[in-house]
Amino acid sequence: MIANWPNKWFGFWREYGQAYHRCPSIRDFVNPLISLKYDRLTAQVVASTSRSSFPCPFTGERKAGSISIRTDGSWLWLDDLADYIDDYNVVIPANWLTEIEIRSYIPPRVDLSKIQELQQPPVD
Repeated sequence: MIANWPNKWFGFWREYGQAYHRCPSIRDFVNPLISLKYDRLTAQVVASTSRSSFPCPFTGERKAGSISIRTDGSWLWLDDLADYIDDYNVVIPANWLTEIEIRSYIPPRVDLSKIQELQQPPVD
């Protein structure tokens, strides 16, 4: 799936609950050989909410605090994605990684007007 991911959002998992049933399983994106090569990416926050609505897709554990949706102006993802890369060897789509590498892992500043145009995940 990482070779041909068709969307511009990532990191919204079926394991988060019924509203996310049209999202993929996080387990389909585990690959230690690839994830160990990654650097962390920090990008602009789009929105934040309580983390308690987003259980760990591997353990089901709910944590306190907040979680944010981030963007690089093209992609959307939840900021716990970095934790799943580090802790569970989750990988990101190849075309997104290519975009990140082209920018030398430096996320661009995003114009707020572009945020409304970003593709959203299929959450009910």
